[in-house]
Amino acid sequence: MLHLKTKLALVVLGLGGANGVSMLVFKDDLFQNLRGTELKELFSSLGPFSGNNSLDLRQTTRENLGTLGVSNLSSPVLSLYADGQLNIGSLGNAWGFKEQITKFQESNSSLEASKLKDEKARKIIGQLSKSDIQHFLKALEKIERFARGENNVEALDQQERRVVLKYYKVWCELKQIGLDITAIFSKEGEVAKLQQRDSFEDYESLKKKLSKLGWEWPSLKVLGLHNRFVDASRDWGSVRDWDSNQWREYYVRDSHNWGYDLEWSKNPWKDFFVDEAEWKVFWRERSKLKERLWRDWHNSKSVVWWDYGCFKPVNGVEFFEGCYETTQKELAEVIDGANANIGLQVGMKTLLWMGYPLQGKRAIIALNGRNAATWIESGLVNLKS
Repeated sequence: MLHLKTKLALVVLGLGGANGVSMLVFKDDLFQNLRGTELKELFSSLGPFSGNNSLDLRQTTRENLGTLGVSNLSSPVLSLYADGQLNIGSLGNAWGFKEQITKFQESNSSLEASKLKDEKARKIIGQLSKSDIQHFLKALEKIERFARGENNVEALDQQERRVVLKYYKVWCELKQIGLDITAIFSKEGEVAKLQQRDSFEDYESLKKKLSKLGWEWPSLKVLGLHNRFVDASRDWGSVRDWDSNQWREYYVRDSHNWGYDLEWSKNPWKDFFVDEAEWKVFWRERSKLKERLWRDWHNSKSVVWWDYGCFKPVNGVEFFEGCYETTQKELAEVIDGANANIGLQVGMKTLLWMGYPLQGKRAIIALNGRNAATWIESGLVNLKS
């Protein structure tokens, strides 16, 4: 059975392609009539970026397959439209076939409506490049592993975070014209039972929320202040020997809540965690991991090399001692490593809002909530890498 993430990418490709291809209605029997090698070819190609994929409704045949009429396809239809169906039309090279495989008949009026909606879909999906799809598949693999409860999952990089938001934008725009690409997701041959949502997070609303987190920046903005010490890291390096009250008054702030307002309703991360208790678990573990990663890095440097006494926000998001360009670059890796599970949590929540059927304990918790004490005791989440 084809992996869900590949389906998402290839359905987008099938809809967009070079000139656009309508793959908007599925019939199970259609795929059962194809040989295994043909099915593999169907889902393994990134053909939309080359070849002629124009829509062609002329009847064609395939050796040993013949023409498949609607009456032959008796199994349930998985329609991507909430208010109707479109014909499959020509699959062409966009799905790995060298020949067309079938034709579906529609009335002229229905066909005109289909063409209009299909044209809108192609324009929307045209926003995604081949590079976007490749980055999304990498991001999706990481998020799926995280959702299952795996530890040591690599952080989403800046490009992967950006493309998750871009996919959400495309998904929202498709949904607004009545096309929900997540409706084709299936597991073990059955249609996935996705949550029925009367409303969904608007793209502009989500983008605004993510911008407060530095989602598209080089590093996530995990702390409430970027130009002061707010996570006890003031005691690292040479800073622990600085007793000047004037220095501490200027550079140090209360680390009780990592620089954020104590009122949970004002916390910019609140929409991505079950509750404040869960959020604090992530941040406590993040602080421990950050210190460990920093000490590993610091111990690898010679005293002569280390640039003591200079303070600067790394990537504009987190205050550190060390101003050399090389120091800042390496400290950014410390930050990104410490932020790994936080970014994955946000990415997971975003995909769940899209209706993507992530599997695993973390996904279940994100969808259904759970008493924080029970959740922590269960050991379902270990944020240490």
